Amino acid sequence: MTISWLYQHKKTLLAPAIAAALLSGCGDNDSEPKSTTFSITAIDGYLHNAEVLVDTNQDSTCDKTLGMTNEQGKLNIDTVYQNKRICITARAGETIDLTRGVVENGFTLKTPAGSAVVTPLTNLVVEILTINDTLTVEEVKKGILDAIQDSGMDVDGTTAFGDYLAFAQSSAPEQQVKSKKLEIIGEALVDAQSKSNHTAAMQFNLVKAITEQIKDTDKLIDLQDLQPTVKEDGTLAPTINHRPKFTGNDLKLYEASIVDGEERLEINRSVELKFTDSDSDKLTFKIKSLTDGQPHVTISDEGIISGIQQNKAGNYLFHIYVVDSHGAKSRPVPFKLALTTSNKAPTLNLTQAEELKSDIKALELIKGIEFPEQTFPLNGIFTDPDGDVIAYTVTAEPKAHGLNVSIRQQQLQISGTPIQSGNVDITITATDIAHSKGSQMTIPLTVKDQGITVNHPLEGTVFYQIDNSGDSGEHPNLRCQSVKFENKTIYFSLESETPFTCEEPIENVGTYTIDGETLTTSILENGNTVVDDFTILHPIDEDNGYLVRAEPKGRTNESTWVRHFFTNAQHVDEQIDARGAAHQYLVWKGNEYISGDASVHLNGHSRLNQEPSVSITFSKSLSCEEIQKIYSQIYISDEAGYTVKSQGCNINELKQPTVVFSDLTGIRDGKIIDGHYYAVTTDLAPIYRDKMEPLMLRMKYQGVYKCDQFDSNFDEQDQPEQLSRISDFQSAVNMCKKSSNVDPFENLESTLKTWTQDVSAFKLIGHDETYSFTQTEKGKHVTLTINNGEGGDEKINANWKYEEGRLVIFNVQGGSGQFTEIIETLALTNVAPIDQSLSVLSILQDPAYDVLNLGNHISHGAIQSKIYVFKVEK
Repeated sequence: MTISWLYQHKKTLLAPAIAAALLSGCGDNDSEPKSTTFSITAIDGYLHNAEVLVDTNQDSTCDKTLGMTNEQGKLNIDTVYQNKRICITARAGETIDLTRGVVENGFTLKTPAGSAVVTPLTNLVVEILTINDTLTVEEVKKGILDAIQDSGMDVDGTTAFGDYLAFAQSSAPEQQVKSKKLEIIGEALVDAQSKSNHTAAMQFNLVKAITEQIKDTDKLIDLQDLQPTVKEDGTLAPTINHRPKFTGNDLKLYEASIVDGEERLEINRSVELKFTDSDSDKLTFKIKSLTDGQPHVTISDEGIISGIQQNKAGNYLFHIYVVDSHGAKSRPVPFKLALTTSNKAPTLNLTQAEELKSDIKALELIKGIEFPEQTFPLNGIFTDPDGDVIAYTVTAEPKAHGLNVSIRQQQLQISGTPIQSGNVDITITATDIAHSKGSQMTIPLTVKDQGITVNHPLEGTVFYQIDNSGDSGEHPNLRCQSVKFENKTIYFSLESETPFTCEEPIENVGTYTIDGETLTTSILENGNTVVDDFTILHPIDEDNGYLVRAEPKGRTNESTWVRHFFTNAQHVDEQIDARGAAHQYLVWKGNEYISGDASVHLNGHSRLNQEPSVSITFSKSLSCEEIQKIYSQIYISDEAGYTVKSQGCNINELKQPTVVFSDLTGIRDGKIIDGHYYAVTTDLAPIYRDKMEPLMLRMKYQGVYKCDQFDSNFDEQDQPEQLSRISDFQSAVNMCKKSSNVDPFENLESTLKTWTQDVSAFKLIGHDETYSFTQTEKGKHVTLTINNGEGGDEKINANWKYEEGRLVIFNVQGGSGQFTEIIETLALTNVAPIDQSLSVLSILQDPAYDVLNLGNHISHGAIQSKIYVFKVEK
């Protein structure tokens, strides 16, 4: 049997070993670890906010995150890791190269065991060792040095494989020149990681070619802006290119004030920036936000910054630079923005905070013992001077596995069974609507160890997950699989003839062991024992399972993969037979997991005055740039496996990023066909493969039945269709507009006002229900009367209003007279003026539609078509 879900995203092996004649020398020398810390330095330029990892078991995979580099590109780590291989991961849009600005293409660099500096040249050493493990570190270093020296540059190993940026501060001009040349080589090696032919051999040849190209440049001033061009095939362009140079004055801090009551401040700022290019290349201005929440900022070639939209006071940083026609970037020019407001941020009340801290520190938390839920009111802990509503967030560092810490209804809640002993810091942050940063308090907790054996969270529970047995998202083969880890035995679901049904795990396929947070599996596969380490990355809300990472051990042709392990099979059912609801999943952003969602829109009807198309709408928490950074490819496939790639991303009218498939040539008939299933899948960018699950959804296209006008029969076409966002409703309304016989299309508000004239009461009479609307000095009221047949009529009271041409019913009263969160919105799709009847599209937003108990959608709803007869009340 093939345990296919243990092997995701297979990697291609590196090229054959570099010629042994270039590589000779002596062996490596390890030293005993000390009980102190040592500093790791990450270099392209110095890399700030890069992830530092370590290969804990010397299997060539960096498997443990140690932290993030500081603003000097450094991180202090325990010397127990000093004889381990260290890796750094620079993330696009998050890591900052202090020389070249925000990293645009993510990359990974490694260094051999025993080294305290991670550079592109130490990475080349590791890559050569990976393809030829008969060599020693010193042999490889000598081979690279020989190649550099033979190409015309005299440099020693201490400089070449050390912090050559620090050596550039030497007072000796000759040393400055050597260090600058190594920086140029290193930058080119990083740029080459994005090329298609990225191998150790390619990098080795690139080092020699660049050295040959710049060997005769002996003045530092002539090297400052030099940037060789690496072609797509990994070879060096013959002509030396120079990066554009900033020649103007640094920008002053720009200050602006947010006016009280202003919903959002939009800033358009003209800046004077002077750049030159010694090669006379065409220059294009770029701007990057180093602060979250500004994905749409742009700058014109005339230096006009636009698209900054903000409603919170705080300090914001942007990098401005230019790019030449060869892709060379200038050094970034900082643009600092300070937004102020007369509104005051929440403040911490020290007396009450100390009381809360004392109460929580007194809790008796023991590893392996269930801690019953306790709540602690936060009222009075923070005060907002302006009386604004305070929003609370809470974090626990390090991760408190098994211990649930959350804030609900302004109360801190702590519960669960800790599976680790040690110290945990709980940080509560209070913000208001006017500030990007708020006040904080940190509470230390201690989980004691009394020798109690604790089960791993993955033990003893059946988990369901969606699997793609295809090699990538391009040719998917989706199915549901389940697993159970129990009594050191692994059970799997059998391969089913109905792969879209979640079966229970009954087949014994192997064994597992537990070591702290890691669950290690051993499975016999084709006569060989294969081993994988499973760790929990993040819990799924409401105890619905975990986001789990699996790392292959000792198999270099396979990569780490991540899946949502659900405790409820219905979650996977909703992925492999999606019915319009937005798919919720965990997204890695800004060094933490946030809740994201994706909703797929299928349109196969050319009669709607548009070509057949598919789109995927993502939540506002992501920008198009971030989506394209996370997903290297996004696909839609038909049942036969024919696939089309997405053709771009844009921002819709609701400010949501939307990936589009405007040309469906490549799937069957080049369009979406009623009654057929389609799969939307993705390939993750390499730096996200150990953080996130690829997007995998399968759905049946049913056509746009809701646009059929004046169908007097109440049948399955009128049944509610579950949605999860107002944007889905708006999309359906827009499609119905295009198929409507109303020209020009009228909205419901204008139609009803025309029909009612000055009358203050009217009815909309439907199949089994009647809305009675009134408008008095006390407000607008509506009573919904539902005909339940022999059960009598049911009456529901609410308020109503017009909003953007639609009719919105809100403040719906429940059986006890209390207001509920239910909202119904009616939009006009067709009208028959003669008999004063109309067709509407209704969305009913109701938490009851949260059928998966995900608990954190903004809204949940159902959409259906309705027909009403209008009647004026006398």
